Amino acid sequence: MILYPKQNRQYIFVKGNQLQIGDILDFTITKILSIKDIDFFIFQDKSGVHYLVPKKLYGDYNYSVGMPVKGWVDKINCMGRIFIEPFHPFYLVGKTYDFELLNYSFPNVKTGQIYSIITVRDLMGKIWYLTTPQCFETTASSIKCKVEKIKKGQLFLQIA
Repeated sequence: MILYPKQNRQYIFVKGNQLQIGDILDFTITKILSIKDIDFFIFQDKSGVHYLVPKKLYGDYNYSVGMPVKGWVDKINCMGRIFIEPFHPFYLVGKTYDFELLNYSFPNVKTGQIYSIITVRDLMGKIWYLTTPQCFETTASSIKCKVEKIKKGQLFLQIA
């Protein structure tokens, strides 16, 4: 007998409506709930369905109860649990923005490092690290980066 691992779903039916990965929904934050010392935002969609969104991942988004929020269906796991990714307050996936350049390092062949590490700061004051295979050097105070992905409140950046 061969056991295959369960795969994530691409869609699920919720209250008679098909919900797919990537669907954009409008939510209202109805309350903040604490379960076993973990805080969650309760997002409610227009059809009245509630979703738990971990507060620790999005606490710096400055959400409050009663606030409208847009988000997308990021994942539907094999058990049917729906994971919502709220839109970032400042950045959109696929767009290019200026980030404050804090630091960069050169590749070091002696240690086996074959890429440059670039440190940037976003508009919220968070620090992000990028790697690039080529040698990177500049005198500018900012750098253009493309937001490749946002997952669990983390920006995945690439030099534009």
